[in-house]
Amino acid sequence: MRILTCFKIVSETESLLPSELQAICNQEYDWAYAKKVIGGYDEAALETAIRLWDDICGAGGIDDAGGAGLYALTVGECADRFAENLYALGFREVAKITPRADVDYAPFHVASLIYSYVKQHRGFDIVLTGRQSSPGENALTGHILASLMGVPCIPNVTALSFVGGKAAITAKTAANSYCSMEVNGRLVCTVGEVQHPYLRIPTLREKMRASKKKAIAFEPPDDEALIFQENRANMELIGYSFDLPDKNCVYIGGGMADKAAEMLRLIEAGGTRAASYSSPEPGASSDGNAQGDVI
Repeated sequence: MRILTCFKIVSETESLLPSELQAICNQEYDWAYAKKVIGGYDEAALETAIRLWDDICGAGGIDDAGGAGLYALTVGECADRFAENLYALGFREVAKITPRADVDYAPFHVASLIYSYVKQHRGFDIVLTGRQSSPGENALTGHILASLMGVPCIPNVTALSFVGGKAAITAKTAANSYCSMEVNGRLVCTVGEVQHPYLRIPTLREKMRASKKKAIAFEPPDDEALIFQENRANMELIGYSFDLPDKNCVYIGGGMADKAAEMLRLIEAGGTRAASYSSPEPGASSDGNAQGDVI
């Protein structure tokens, strides 16, 4: 069995300050310089693929002659550290497609590029994508890809395993209920909120074996790269919008009795939104009493 997982490298916004997020909204700051990470749902898809492959290997019957294994593909940039990490985790091939234009808001174009890679490899048994990724968050790419491949698309998958030669899938519906099914045949799954959303960490030995491995550059033929392409002549990016965190923090100083009294007053006044936080600071006493608490 051959499994392809599509992922995207995105700019992390979780570590940005509210002032920096506001600057991005005002287009005063280019978030392209923010830390790069694998998109959240895409990371979950990669870990799901590894766990699925573990199930398949445990069931036996792997025919390596047909190129069985895990494949990963991204449309866009892919720093060496991402490729090396995936190789260390057991991916047989990590590939990247460098688009000739911005594809953040072009799900049809992205799907056509992925489809070109799928055709070049004579198809895959299962293709996994994250449910959506920033900044577009369109949640369309997997569905369009399935249409091009002529296979079913199972959206918002929350669990995926291999049982009795079939893919056992649990997916979340639009009504917030769950449905389970077994699928025998090729398909595309968009991975949502799974039980294990974070990519495992390879061992040092695995990292050493994969050191200096790079993503393979794939260049789609011109005619295949343009199967679908959005008409963006009348499209213009106006700006971004973030749900800025609403924080109301108070620094409490003084001795332990003063801290306790002030925390009690704030709690009675209903001014707290989170549990208290205390951490040792330089000059704190040996019993761990910090100079101040944040609530």
